[in-house]
Amino acid sequence: MKTSLILLVILSLVAVNSASASWSLASDFSATSNPSGAWSYGQAASIGSFEIFPWHGTDGSGGPVWSSRSDFLTVTPTLANVWKNTTSTVHYGAQPGQVTLHPMQNESKMAVVRWTSDYDGDATITGSFGQGDYGAVGLYIAKTASSGTTTFFSIPSTDSTLSFNITTSILVGDKIDFLVSTGGDGGGWDTTPLDVTIVPEPATISLLGVAAMGLLRGRRHRKQ
Repeated sequence: MKTSLILLVILSLVAVNSASASWSLASDFSATSNPSGAWSYGQAASIGSFEIFPWHGTDGSGGPVWSSRSDFLTVTPTLANVWKNTTSTVHYGAQPGQVTLHPMQNESKMAVVRWTSDYDGDATITGSFGQGDYGAVGLYIAKTASSGTTTFFSIPSTDSTLSFNITTSILVGDKIDFLVSTGGDGGGWDTTPLDVTIVPEPATISLLGVAAMGLLRGRRHRKQ
């Protein structure tokens, strides 16, 4: 009876962890906190670098936006920003509910959404960069760890919607960056929707499963 109870608790923990541990950029987006949980919004001069956005407000459509300062749309060049379309209509190529990235107009800063891992294990990263507004953009996905930066996805210039499906091993503190550049054309109309979901397979879940199987085998052996 005692072994059965322990086994039930372990299996319950496996089920709870497996069901709750996932991240969605659109669902998790915060209009007031940066970082917000695992997500951060910012800009970068190069892949692997990161400057977090300190200012938040609303963009031209009324949706929540993060940038380096409040005049991001009126200053020349236009500044990098990350915003969410919270309206019921399409704005700048972004569907309702989509989070979008817009790089700095003079190509010196890419717009970045960063996810930071809080576990050791594997991560499956799926989603797409949308076509959004018109004009070419550069699209990148990279992992920054203590050992260095690895680029998984690199499209220097495109005006198409592109999907991705990446599985990688990660450790606590590793960063996955989603970056949008101007694509070499100087920028201007580069609003780029990003849909991304990250689903983990933490090592802890695997170990719990192994422990449960070990208890089950031990119980069977004792009965023989």
